[in-house]
Amino acid sequence: MRILAHALTHSTLATTSYKKACRSLHSTASDAIPVMVNPALGIPGGVYKYFTELLETENPQLKCKPTLDYYGDNGRSEVKVEDWGVMAEEVIAQVEKVVYADKTNPRPVIGLGHSFGGCAHKIAAFKRPDLYRGVIMIDSPMFNPVSRTGMVSLKALGKLDQVIPARAATVRRRSVFSSMEEVRSRLTGRGIYRKWHPECFEAFLRTGFVQNPDGTVRLLGPVANEISIYDSSPADIGLTTTGLYTDTDTPMAYIYAHNPEDRLIFGPDVLYLRNKLRHTSVVPMPDHGGHMWPLDHPEEAAKYISSLMVDIGIVPAPVLERPVPEQTVECC
Repeated sequence: MRILAHALTHSTLATTSYKKACRSLHSTASDAIPVMVNPALGIPGGVYKYFTELLETENPQLKCKPTLDYYGDNGRSEVKVEDWGVMAEEVIAQVEKVVYADKTNPRPVIGLGHSFGGCAHKIAAFKRPDLYRGVIMIDSPMFNPVSRTGMVSLKALGKLDQVIPARAATVRRRSVFSSMEEVRSRLTGRGIYRKWHPECFEAFLRTGFVQNPDGTVRLLGPVANEISIYDSSPADIGLTTTGLYTDTDTPMAYIYAHNPEDRLIFGPDVLYLRNKLRHTSVVPMPDHGGHMWPLDHPEEAAKYISSLMVDIGIVPAPVLERPVPEQTVECC
């Protein structure tokens, strides 16, 4: 019986110690790996909360934080964007605060960016590699040189909307509503929102609008900011000085959609990125994944991205809590 009691006590202590170790991954802020999340254009940073909570669950070492609410002075005023480097500087200013929160112990971040947000992190990491331990881009607008040349030509002809449908949609987008009830009734199940996970859509309603003095509500970020960023994209992505297409030593991954009905880049773009960016893993989403993948399928995206972060070496494999098997001891 003494042998059995000793074995049971040892098993209990092992289980308790293991649980304490796992809990410490969640609770020790100084040991957490900061992940700065850049949203896509027109989507508030808070909309990604459900997705990032799932990501933290997949790997408890991660601590996610929105870089900003909206691009362009964080949605507080209208700005004229001459090139995408301007927005990268805005991102750098926020990332710097996190990295050097403790000046004696800098903690480089993982930049996780959706669509344009991935480009902003890529340029920021080129300008300030000391701030980043890695970058993950989700279906960001990065194209081969032939496509970029065509964009510059179409911009000169005033036909940019033909190659950037999102710009045309932004120009047409209604930004003021009589109430949140009207917002809900008009947007539910429509446009890009029709496939969003319910948690993400509800977060958009909570964080994407502000009330005007007359009681009406409007979009948090000025639509003019988004249009300005779209308008600057061809001139910017046709250059290499920003660092968008410059290979760096910072480990990176680019996840592209290849759903034929909802994709941003195509075969020639994928080949170009793989050849140009040697330190970037260029990988596809699951077949059904589209441009809004982290908001359409947040559970799947969280699992995939958590695994990808380990694969490219920017985080160690997570240690997840698991039960310690019971020990059976025979005694005479």
